[in-house]
Amino acid sequence: MKKAGIPVAAIGIAVAILALRGFSRQASDVGRSQPSGMSAPPIEIATRSPESPPPGGPQSPGAGSLHLRVFEESKPVEGAHVAVLQIGGVGRKEFLTIADGSRTLQGVPVGKYLVIARHARRVPQRASILVAADQTTELRFDLEPGGLVQGRVTDPLGLPLPLALVRLLNSKTLEFIHPDLQVETDEQGRYEMNGVPLAEFGLNCWHPRFKHWNRAGLLLRDASDVLVMDIAMERGGQLSGRVVDEGGVPIKGASVMGLNETSYAAECDAEGRFELFGLGGGPVGLSVQAKGFGTVYVRGVAPETTNLTIRLPKAGQISGRIEATPLPKSFALLLYRYDQEIGREIRLPAKTIHGRDGGFEAKDVGPGTYRLEISAPGYEALDKPTVVVNSGATTAEVTLRLKKSD
Repeated sequence: MKKAGIPVAAIGIAVAILALRGFSRQASDVGRSQPSGMSAPPIEIATRSPESPPPGGPQSPGAGSLHLRVFEESKPVEGAHVAVLQIGGVGRKEFLTIADGSRTLQGVPVGKYLVIARHARRVPQRASILVAADQTTELRFDLEPGGLVQGRVTDPLGLPLPLALVRLLNSKTLEFIHPDLQVETDEQGRYEMNGVPLAEFGLNCWHPRFKHWNRAGLLLRDASDVLVMDIAMERGGQLSGRVVDEGGVPIKGASVMGLNETSYAAECDAEGRFELFGLGGGPVGLSVQAKGFGTVYVRGVAPETTNLTIRLPKAGQISGRIEATPLPKSFALLLYRYDQEIGREIRLPAKTIHGRDGGFEAKDVGPGTYRLEISAPGYEALDKPTVVVNSGATTAEVTLRLKKSD
């Protein structure tokens, strides 16, 4: 099976879960915000002008330099581990800071980079930067003290569970935080998370064949604190089946999301087969989608169901244009579909693909009848027409008028 039982992050699929819940009656780490009480201090970024010589000597023509400094309580940190990763590329450089807490990289190709700094019992920090040609970008990190969390993860039989992923949570929202504070267990099921912020937090443990494990209300008060947290995973409900087209041909790569008390997703293999693990005990709502096909929602599936077959219809396309003076800089097409079983209208995920001069095309729309609405900041929708989407067909162009809000 391919990618069976991938966990579904609450932030990245919020719209999809809301749509699925409506039918069942219920990711970039760069720039990820941090919760109140766990925010890192401001990171200082500056660019040295070409006239100023960069520290460490001349640089290669057409490239830039990166001068990094790592401090704690205004004192330089020697031996801090720094990783520089090229965003959208394959470049990567790792090194340790010297006695004055600094290092300078020469001949850095122009582009965007993610820089991560960490040190024992310090909270990791990261920043995204832009390296320009013939300039030196200066970056300063001020690390804060952090504590240590360690423990052992076992399966339902009490045996060590390797390759379980332990992650830090916001204790109140249970959202994942600090992407650099997540660790996998070793062959003995042990993990160690160094540099945990000195504030209230939670832990999540995930393994593709077991239920999510969550614990909130944990606290480290001092950098010398060590919290030992052993984790016993529980076996959850399982569900398996195949995704095929209307002719019974398997759809490789179709995405299947299951939702009850927990949520998991899987990707179909070459035979269209999928497996979901770690589900709760209640009925499962499924959302199934693939490029070129209409999304299908299935309700009330028993969590121990096997050999479930789900057929996806070939998608249609909605074509249209908005009329407004002036045209909005950005807009989204909202799709609403009436569901007879639950007796109300359901809003589906917004379609934001649009072209020039107010034209738009919404692709991969399942066959059916939809009410359309345009959402644009500072505008009011005058038209909310109903259109019929047929399998494999494009609708006649529909015009939607907007006016500026008062």
